[in-house]
Amino acid sequence: MIEFKQIIDDALDILKFDGAVQDTLAELREKWGAQVPALLDERFDAVGVQYMKLSHEKGAAALGQELSAFGWALYNLDDEDEYLFALIPEEERSEWECYCKKQGQYCHLMKQQGRKWGDHAKEQDPGKLMPCEEYILQDEYDYFFNSLAGDFAAGEWKNQDAEEWKNGCVADLRQRPPQVTRAHNLPHLGCLTYSAENGLYAASRAAGSGTIGRALLSKNPATLNWFEPSPIGYDGPPRTLCWADHSLWVGDPTNATRIELTDRGTCQDVKNWPLPEDGWSTKYHCGIVTDGLGRVYFSNEWYKGQIYRWENGKVVLPLLQQPSPAEKRRTVCLPISYLRMCRGLRLPLCFCWNNCGQ
Repeated sequence: MIEFKQIIDDALDILKFDGAVQDTLAELREKWGAQVPALLDERFDAVGVQYMKLSHEKGAAALGQELSAFGWALYNLDDEDEYLFALIPEEERSEWECYCKKQGQYCHLMKQQGRKWGDHAKEQDPGKLMPCEEYILQDEYDYFFNSLAGDFAAGEWKNQDAEEWKNGCVADLRQRPPQVTRAHNLPHLGCLTYSAENGLYAASRAAGSGTIGRALLSKNPATLNWFEPSPIGYDGPPRTLCWADHSLWVGDPTNATRIELTDRGTCQDVKNWPLPEDGWSTKYHCGIVTDGLGRVYFSNEWYKGQIYRWENGKVVLPLLQQPSPAEKRRTVCLPISYLRMCRGLRLPLCFCWNNCGQ
C-alpha cells in the first residue's frame, strides 16, 4: 500500500493540448522508459503519427490501449483540466483499483472504447504526411528553436543541468544533421524572418539586462554576424517583424517602426510611431500586416483599439474608429483581433471592404 501511495505522489503531470500526443509519448518514455522497455517499441511511434491530428484525449486513450497489449495499465488520476498518469503492471490492476476506491482517489483506466484489454490501439489513417527527417543533436546542451525562416532556425540554448536558457543559437538547416552555432552575446534570440527580395534575415534579441530589445539583420545567420539597423530600443525583444518591399517593420507593445533599407541592405531611414498603451492587463505586441499593394496596417491594442495604415510615406491616424451611420458604408470591416492572428504574415489581399475608396 505504501508503494501505491508513492505511485500517486509521483504521478506524471501532463497538460491537455490537441495534437500533442507525440509530446505525451516522449514524457512517458522519459519517466518510465527504463523500467518499461515496451514504451520504446516502434508501435508507439506509429500511434503517435496516426493520432497526431486527433484530439489529445483520443491520442492518450490510444497510448493506454497500446500499453495494455504489452501488459501495462495507464491510469489518469485527475478529472480536471490535466492528466495525472500512473503506470501499473497488469497483474496489480485489481489491487490498485481497490486501493484508489478506498482512498477516494479518482482513477480512470486509459483505453479505447470498444477495444478489448490487450488489443493494440485502433489504427488510424494519418493521411498524407509531409516528408521529414529527424536528427538528435548529441551534445551536452538543450536547444529550444522558436522560429524558422529560409535555411535557418533560431532559438536559445542552455546546459542540460541548467534551468535558465543561456543565450541565442542558430541552426543551419542546409547541413545534415543541422549545424548548430551557439552565441554568447545574443540573449533571447528569436522571431527569425527572411526576405527573398532583399536576401536578408531579420531577428530580435534582448540587450543589456534583458529589458531592452533590438532588431537585427544578417545575410547569413550561421555566422552570428548580425548588425542593428535601428537605434530604437524596445520593451523586451520585439515579437513582430514584417517585411514590406525594401522595409523591415518592427513592433513591440508601444511602438511600430519602419526601417527602410538600401539595395545593398544597409539602413537608409528609420521612422518610429509611438502607440498608446493598451488598456488590457496583458501587453500585446503590435500586430503588423501588409495587403500586397504597398499598404501596411498595424495596431497594438486588442479588439477595442485603433488600426493605423501606412501608405505613400505617411501614416493615416486612425484608420478604424467607431463610424457614424453615414460613414458605415465607407469604413473598413476588419476586427483588430485579426491582426493578432496574422501578425508577421504577408498576405496578398486579406481585408474586407464596403464600397469604399479607402
